[in-house]
Amino acid sequence: MRTRTADIAGSGCYIETMLPLPVGTVSMITFWLNSERVRTTAIVRTCDSAVGMGIEFTGLDQATQKRLQQQVETIAVESPEIGSGAEITDAWIRH
Repeated sequence: MRTRTADIAGSGCYIETMLPLPVGTVSMITFWLNSERVRTTAIVRTCDSAVGMGIEFTGLDQATQKRLQQQVETIAVESPEIGSGAEITDAWIRH
């Protein structure tokens, strides 16, 4: 499924979707970090029916996780109206 995030951090994100996956579902997530395509495993930690799901990135190495967190913080500083609502607009989920 192709999705949109509502919030993101180096360790995971909240994905808006009408059909969230059940808690505990392990998925493969693909997204772009600047010009780099990133693929990682993730696990669904929260599920809100017809709203979305919170996922934890479980396969990111510490360096990539740190770069993602820095990118999120940079976006928040440059765009105060976005704040912590930085988003990944091109993520793909496969389970």
